[in-house]
Amino acid sequence: MKINHQNWKPSNQLFYRKYHTSIKLGYFSYNSKPGLPIRYKDYRIVRRFIEIDQKWEIVCTIYTSDQNIIDFILNDDFYNRHIISMQGPINQDHIDALHNKDHKIIIRKNLWYNKYKYKMASWSNWRNQPSEEQYEDIFKCCYMQFKDSRVVHHYSGWHRNINFSAGFSPVNRRSQNVPIVYTNDQEQIFLFKLAYANILNIHIETVITHAELETDK
Repeated sequence: MKINHQNWKPSNQLFYRKYHTSIKLGYFSYNSKPGLPIRYKDYRIVRRFIEIDQKWEIVCTIYTSDQNIIDFILNDDFYNRHIISMQGPINQDHIDALHNKDHKIIIRKNLWYNKYKYKMASWSNWRNQPSEEQYEDIFKCCYMQFKDSRVVHHYSGWHRNINFSAGFSPVNRRSQNVPIVYTNDQEQIFLFKLAYANILNIHIETVITHAELETDK
């Protein structure tokens, strides 16, 4: 799990939708072919050539979830000396979150804007485009019902004080014109989905911070 190595940092994704650990090794001579012993099977290796001081050298990245492979690289004197960087899970909760397909979990060092745990992005269903009145109602809900939240409009930035009474309507009624909401208000997210799920695609992302994963439960 969490590795005590100066070049290690937590992973924020599954690599190739499968592997939770990435280990970059280098630099190797142009005519070498760095690899792992034949006994290891569950990994993917990507080699690329880079030019350093007018010489071509190889950097290879090993993607794996096999702890035996990770331990081999860490304990092998040759490979350990060639570790450029490592990304991997902090603990089993981190691994479970990376594999969770039912709920979009984002692993980050910090909350969004250092404050918000949830991000709600919405776009219209092309088969059932909202009317002008529905769009205005959606905007009112985003800007007025999500208290202590950050509402970001794709074209105009973050604006809280919009004069809806003056006849405000979106500049452009395309799907990407629906504001993004960063919030901690789960209840209001539920109410928004209840009200608009039939005319909007609503995507919720939840942040789990590195500190949360490291906290003993």
